[in-house]
Amino acid sequence: MAKHFFLFTIGPVQSFIGEARKTQDLYGGSLLLSWMMNRAVSILNNKLNGQIIFPDNQIKESLPNRVLAIISTDKIIDLVNEIEIKKSEFPQDVDAIKWFGNYLIKEIKNLWIEEGVNILEQTGKHTQQDLLKAWIRQLENHLELYWASYPGTDYQKGFVEVHRLLGAAKHSRSYSQWEEQGKKCNLDGVRNALVYRPFDEENEKYKKRAYLDTVSEPITNNLLSRGEGLSAISFTKRRFRYSSKNRFDSTTEIALLHCLEQLSDLNPDLKSKIDEIKGVNTQLYYEENTMEPMITKILEDERSSENKDRIRSCQQAIEKAAKDNKLLLSKYYSIVLFDGDNMGKWWNGDDELIDPAKLEEYHQKLSGALAKFSGEAKTILESKAGKRGRLVYAGGDDFLGFINLEHLMDVLGELRERFDQTINGAIAPYRNKGKRMTFSAGVQIAHYKEPLRLVVKAVRDAEKAAKKWRTQKDACCISILRASGEPSMVIVPFHTLEGPSVLSKISRFNALIARYFSSKTTDKIGFEFSRFPLKETQVQHEEALLWPKLWNALVRSCLLATSHPKYNAVLTETISLCKILAKSIQDWENMVMLFDTCDFLIRHTQLQFTQEKEQYATTPN
Repeated sequence: MAKHFFLFTIGPVQSFIGEARKTQDLYGGSLLLSWMMNRAVSILNNKLNGQIIFPDNQIKESLPNRVLAIISTDKIIDLVNEIEIKKSEFPQDVDAIKWFGNYLIKEIKNLWIEEGVNILEQTGKHTQQDLLKAWIRQLENHLELYWASYPGTDYQKGFVEVHRLLGAAKHSRSYSQWEEQGKKCNLDGVRNALVYRPFDEENEKYKKRAYLDTVSEPITNNLLSRGEGLSAISFTKRRFRYSSKNRFDSTTEIALLHCLEQLSDLNPDLKSKIDEIKGVNTQLYYEENTMEPMITKILEDERSSENKDRIRSCQQAIEKAAKDNKLLLSKYYSIVLFDGDNMGKWWNGDDELIDPAKLEEYHQKLSGALAKFSGEAKTILESKAGKRGRLVYAGGDDFLGFINLEHLMDVLGELRERFDQTINGAIAPYRNKGKRMTFSAGVQIAHYKEPLRLVVKAVRDAEKAAKKWRTQKDACCISILRASGEPSMVIVPFHTLEGPSVLSKISRFNALIARYFSSKTTDKIGFEFSRFPLKETQVQHEEALLWPKLWNALVRSCLLATSHPKYNAVLTETISLCKILAKSIQDWENMVMLFDTCDFLIRHTQLQFTQEKEQYATTPN
C-alpha cells in the first residue's frame, strides 16, 4: 500500500470572485468555488478515505481553493473497481495516481458544467441548441484545475515537494486561444454575452442587433439590469443559490445597516416602510433616487408597479425619523480584505519549530486553528446579537467582507485580536518564542454608487500596500474613494510599540475630536504635522517644535471653557494620543493622511452627533 501526498487546486480565484458589478456576484463566485472544493474534499475523504491535512473538516463554508491529503493507491484501485475499469490498466502506482488526478478534474468540471446548464434551464432558454452549445463551451474552458502528488511517508519532504511540483505544473500550463466575436460580457469583458436583458423589453429585436453573436438570447430577469449582457460564467455566478430570501445585501444596505436597524426598533409602522422600500430597490432609501428621472429608471429596472408617491412618502418618513433621532443615512460602506503574512513560511515550519519531527502534528493544530478562526470571523461580523456587516468568505487566514462604517474599527480590532488568540494560542507550544502569526489588511471605503469592480480592485491594492509598508507587515491600509473622486490612503500598524491596538487609539481620538473640538480640528492637526517632515537626523529637534504648536492648535479648537473640569484632561489625552500614534506610525506624511481619514470617519458616522452644547458652559453644570 503506497502512500502519496496529493495536492489539488481550483482556479481562477481572484478574477472569478473579483469580477463583479453586484455584491451578489462576489458572494456567488466565492460560494461556487467553496462548493466545488467541498466536492473535491468529499471525494478524497469518502471514496479514498484520505487523510485531509488542509482544510480542516471544521470549515463548512468558505473552503479555500486547495486541498492537501495523504492518499493510498490501494484505495484508488478500489475506486477503479467500483466504477468498473480494469485493474490491469494500472501496472504501476504512478498510473493509478495519474488516473485519479484526471478523474478528480473530470468530476469537478462535470459538476461545474451541470450547475451552469441547470441555471440556464431555469431561464427556459436551454432549448436553443446553438445557445446551449456556446454556453457549455464557455463553461468547459473556464476552470483551471491542477493536481500534484509525491510518493513516500517522509512528511516534511513530501509536504515541500508536492507544493514544488504543483508550482511547476502551473508554470507549464498551456493556453488555448479564445475565439469569440460579439458583444462582450459586462462582468468579465472577455467572453461573449450569451444572455442579456434588453433596454426596451417590448422591442427585443432592436437591441439584439448590437449583439454580433447570433446565439445570444434575451431574458426577463431582475438579476440583470436593462441592457446588461452576461456570459455563461458570469450568469452562473450571479444566479448560483440565489433566492429572494437568500440574497446578499447590496452596498446600500451595508451603508445603512446601523441606521435602519435602529429605526426598525422605533415602531412597527416605520419598519413596514423600510421593508416596503427594500422590496423594491434599496437605493430608494435616499431622496436623490426618488426624484425623476432616477425613480422611473429604478422602477423600470425592477419591473415594479409600485406607486411613486407611495415610495416618496415612505422615504420621507424614514428620512424624518432618522433626522429626529440623530441617525445618519450614510452613503458610504467599507469592504475589508486580509490574509496571513508569510503563510508559506508558517506552513513550512521555517526555522522556528521546536521539534521539526512534529511538523505533521503542528500542521494539524494550525489547520484546526485556522478553521476555528473562520467560524469566529463570521460570528464577529454576523452575530445574532447585531449584524455589523456581511461575510463574503473567511477561509482561515484569508477574509473578504463588507462592514458598516459605524462598526469598522471595532470589527477590525476584534478580528485582529481573535486571530492572535485563536491561531497563535494553538501553535505556540510547537514554536520557539518570538514570532507570532499576523495578517495585513486592506480596507476600502467607498460611496454606494462607486462601481463595485473598481472597489474590489482598490481593496486588493490596499492590502498589497499594507504588506509592502514595512518588513514585519502586520499593518492595515485604509483607503477612501469619495463621491467627489478625491482618493486618500493611510497605512497604520495594528499595534503600538507598547502593545495596545492602534485602531482603539484611533477610535478614542475620533471620539474626543468629535465631542470636544471644532469641525476643522483634524485639518489643523494635519497641517502642523505637514510643516515638519520627519527626518531621522532631526527627530528630536522637529518634535520639540511640533508638540507645542500642536498643543496651541488644540487649545484654539477646544469647545470646552477653560473653567470646565474636563478641559485639561481632554487636551492632555488628545495630545497624548497624537504622540502615541506618531511614535507607532513613524511616518509624518502618513500621519497627515491619518488625520484626513479620521475627519472622514467623524463626518460620515454617528460621531458627528456626539457634541452636546451644555458641555461648553463657562462654568460646570
